[in-house]
Amino acid sequence: MVVIPTRTTSRDIEPLMRMRKAVFKNGRAKIVYVMNGWNRFKASRDFMEWFKGLAGDQTVATLPQSEAFVQAGAAGKSVVEFDRRGKAAKATLALVGTVREAAGFPKE
Repeated sequence: MVVIPTRTTSRDIEPLMRMRKAVFKNGRAKIVYVMNGWNRFKASRDFMEWFKGLAGDQTVATLPQSEAFVQAGAAGKSVVEFDRRGKAAKATLALVGTVREAAGFPKE
């Protein structure tokens, strides 16, 4: 299994496509795409709409754009340690569950 993180901007399309090509060239691994910095604005929505058609049956997960990631890093903590009840922490925990499920591991 391969986890491919990317941002949801037009500048990230080329490196994302190169990574997909490298993964597919070396086999047909199960992929979980992680869209970092996702937000409710048009650019993110348009990127997601385009990408979901490209991803096919592969898993696509999102992590929201959030100041909590920056604040947690500055505090030397994970976002879950920093604010377990916050939106960013909940999204991170959901992502962990998604990756575990895709890899065939039991839920935590």
